[in-house]
Amino acid sequence: MANLTLAGHARRHDRHAAGASLLATIRRPRAAWSIWAGCAALWMVLHFVNHPAMLDLAVYRSEGDALRHGLALYGNIGAPFDLKGTYPPFATMLFVPLTAVPLTVCYLAAGLANLALIVAAVALTRRLLGPERLPAESVPLISAALIWVEPVYLTLHYGQINLALLVLVLWDLTAPVGARRGGIGIGLAAAIKVTPGLLIVYLLLTRRWRAAATAVGTALAATLVSAAVRPAETWRFWTDLVFRTDRVGNVASPENQSLRGVLARALGRMDPGTLGLLLTAVVVVAGLAAGVVAYRSLGEPAGVCAASITGLLVSPVSWSHHWVWCVPIAVALVAAVRSGTRGARIATAGYLVTFASYTFWFFKSDPQANLHMSAIDQARSAPFVVFGLVFLGASAAVAARRRATAATVGPVSRAERQYGPSRGSLGRT
Repeated sequence: MANLTLAGHARRHDRHAAGASLLATIRRPRAAWSIWAGCAALWMVLHFVNHPAMLDLAVYRSEGDALRHGLALYGNIGAPFDLKGTYPPFATMLFVPLTAVPLTVCYLAAGLANLALIVAAVALTRRLLGPERLPAESVPLISAALIWVEPVYLTLHYGQINLALLVLVLWDLTAPVGARRGGIGIGLAAAIKVTPGLLIVYLLLTRRWRAAATAVGTALAATLVSAAVRPAETWRFWTDLVFRTDRVGNVASPENQSLRGVLARALGRMDPGTLGLLLTAVVVVAGLAAGVVAYRSLGEPAGVCAASITGLLVSPVSWSHHWVWCVPIAVALVAAVRSGTRGARIATAGYLVTFASYTFWFFKSDPQANLHMSAIDQARSAPFVVFGLVFLGASAAVAARRRATAATVGPVSRAERQYGPSRGSLGRT
């Protein structure tokens, strides 16, 4: 019996030793980057063997081709499935270079670029959190894992620009408070895709006047450039098309992870009417308030994530691949788990259930069926919206607790607000 007990202890010791050895190996920079390269290569192989086309990228190229050849930007542009252009004219100008190379080259370049942008987003978030919060080798490891979460996976699959916009915003926010470049990235993102414009309001509410003014100036300058090239269509977009959500797609589709999408499925009609307007107004106010409180008490990563999620919730259409703000949230959660933040493991489990379960992929693409869902199916079709609302509430609650703690130990410094408190952007409580 004694020998069996000793043998059992020896096996457990060997397993622990093997696990520790594996962990030590993974933590080596070369091994970490090898894991990322392996995951990136696996995605490239799976995508280009099974379904090499990237639908949204093909539409972008068609938009650029229409501009290049003097065709109407918002009519029949020869895109797959007769899809129409939905981006501002300034974005269309940026798509013109895609027409200089074959579509297959565009697909390959977009895949590689988006894989690199995941790494850039993780690295920028780590910088905002404070580099001491996470070791350098965490960047490729987290990036490798994030390839497989639903919003990122679909962004890669469709050749979307979501990650590029995310990196623009994160790069902008790494600028020191008062720096001249502060606001440029957010302004460009707003000129390319309307939703990031809410972050200008966030800058104003957090009293970053210079950055807000720069963002407004940048967005206006970009729009004026497009107006010089296509004045009539620039005017039409910003005075008419920007308000017409019917051009974007089926609002009731489970892939639409916005409040309006959830309400459409719950009420059984595309237009939620007054109720939708009231809920949108409440979430805008509450979400931006949560972002401001989070910024002041927890630091920039939490604040901008709350503000951006607010934008996703209140946008009439937020396709699941728009939710790439799951990237900086994942980095913050890893840092919180590593530092022992209370509740971080539970939050991480909720994150994985939300973004790695692909729950709404199992619904049929049937507009009428989407308007007549059971209560269970409605809950299953709204994971990102539920997560977003919980995230806003949790951010505000944790920020309030940290603020109460800070009242006894001293105020949060300006540097901590920008780069995050030393013990974590989610707060150590």
